[in-house]
Amino acid sequence: MEAISHSPFLSLPNEIHIEVFKRCQSLGEAVALAATCQQLQSIWKNHQKAVISHICSNCIVAFDDALRAVRAIDMAERQYQVLALQCSGVNVVDAEKPPKRIPIQQLGAFSNPPSPDEITQVLDFKYFIEVALFLAHEEKNIHIFCQQSSSEIRLPVPCERGINPSNAGVSAAKETDFKIYASMYRFFLVSAVLSSVYWEPLFADHPTAAVLRRKLSGPLVTSVHYQPQRSFGEEELSYLRQWACYNKRRASNAQLDEIFGELGDYLVKRGGEEAVWDGTVVSNTQRPSGDRDTQAAGAVQTIMMILGCHELFWCVAQQQLSCAARAVERAPAWLDDIRYKRFPVTFLGIHGALDAWIPKHTADISRHPCIQLLTRPVGLGADGRPLAQVRLLGMFHDLLIYDLRDGSAGSNLPYELGFFEYLLKRKFGLKVRFEWGFSRTAYSRYLAAGTAFRGVEQFRRDVPDILSSCAL
Repeated sequence: MEAISHSPFLSLPNEIHIEVFKRCQSLGEAVALAATCQQLQSIWKNHQKAVISHICSNCIVAFDDALRAVRAIDMAERQYQVLALQCSGVNVVDAEKPPKRIPIQQLGAFSNPPSPDEITQVLDFKYFIEVALFLAHEEKNIHIFCQQSSSEIRLPVPCERGINPSNAGVSAAKETDFKIYASMYRFFLVSAVLSSVYWEPLFADHPTAAVLRRKLSGPLVTSVHYQPQRSFGEEELSYLRQWACYNKRRASNAQLDEIFGELGDYLVKRGGEEAVWDGTVVSNTQRPSGDRDTQAAGAVQTIMMILGCHELFWCVAQQQLSCAARAVERAPAWLDDIRYKRFPVTFLGIHGALDAWIPKHTADISRHPCIQLLTRPVGLGADGRPLAQVRLLGMFHDLLIYDLRDGSAGSNLPYELGFFEYLLKRKFGLKVRFEWGFSRTAYSRYLAAGTAFRGVEQFRRDVPDILSSCAL
C-alpha cells in the first residue's frame, strides 16, 4: 500500500483511472484494483455503475439483452402485484405503481447503468439459461447448447454436432454465442412485456373480470395432457373477445399494433442491425444499397430464434408446465443434500409470478434433469389473506378450442404465441405453422439441430421456405 500511494499513476487525472478500471477483464480484477489504495477505492465507489456496466458488456455475452430481461421481469412482477392488491381492496399509492406498459427502450444499460444487485441478477440469469440449454441437450436431444462456447457448464462428452470455433472461425463462434444467449434473454423479455397485456383484462374494473379472476386462480388441472374444462361461459367469452389479445377472429391491425407494436418494432430493429455481423453486439456496418433482403432475413431469424427458445424452455420445464399441480404451493421437489439457485421468471402470465429453482452447483445438475417452477406469494389482500395467482394457461387452451369449434381461428397457434403470429404476418407477410415438441415441422427440426442460431446467410440458405413469402 505504501508503494502504491506514492506511485506516479495516482497523479494522473481521474478520467484516466476510470478508463483503467474499464479495461479490467473481469469484475474481480476491478475489485482487486480498487483494494490497492484509498484513492482508487474512492474512484471505484464514485464511478462503480459506469465501470461495472462497461466491463460486463464486454465479458458477458449479450449483456444488454440480459439486463433488459432482468429489469422487465422485475417490472412485470411489480405490475402484477399492484393489480392484485388493488383488486383485493388495498390502496396502492401512485409512487409505488410501475408504468402500465413496460418501457422497452429505457431498459438498457445506456439509459441507466446497472446496479451491483442487477449485475448479480444478470449472472444468475446467465447460469439459469445455461442450465436450461444443457438440460435440453442432455434430456431432450436439442442441439443448441453444443453450438456455443461461453458456458461454464461442460458436456460429459463432446457432441458430434457441436460447433468447433477453430473450424468455424472466432468471429462466427462469437456470433453464434451472441445469437443463442440473446434469443433466450429476449424470450423472457417478450414474456415479461406481454404479461401485462394478457393480465389487463383480468384486472379491469368490471364484474366479469372479477368472475374470471376467481375461476382462474383456483386449483390447476393435474392431468399430463390438458383437457379443456370450459372454464368460462358465453358472458365471460363475450367479455374477453372485447380485448384484442383474446380475439384472433376480429382484432384489427390497429388494435394489435397498440398492444404488440412497440415490442415488435424493437425486435425487428435489433434483428436488422445484427444481420451483418462485425464482431460487435449491435452492428453499425454500412450495408450496400439493395441489401434489404439481409436485414429482413436477420429480423425474421431473430423472431424465429425467440420462438425456438420458447419451445426449448417449454420442453425443459414440461414436467411442471404440463402437470401444473407440481408447481403449486410446495417447496422444491428434491429435498436431499442439493442446494438451489432461485431465479424469478415471468412466463407470459401463464402461471403468474414464478421462481425457477435449479441446482446451485453444476456438478448436481445432471442429478435433477428438469427445472422446478414454483409460484411466489405476491402479497396480502385487504382481508389479510394471501393473494391468489391468476394462471392463464387453461384459458388460452379453451379459447383456441372455441375458435376451432367455430371454424374461424385462422391458425393453430396457441394464444400465448399470438405476438409472434402478429409480428411475422404484419411485418413480413409470413404465416407460421406451429406444432409443439421440436419434431413436427422442418423448421422445428432445424431449431433442434442448433444451426438456426448461426449467421444470417446460413439462415437464408438453410430455410428458404421461411423467407419465400417475405414481403421485402
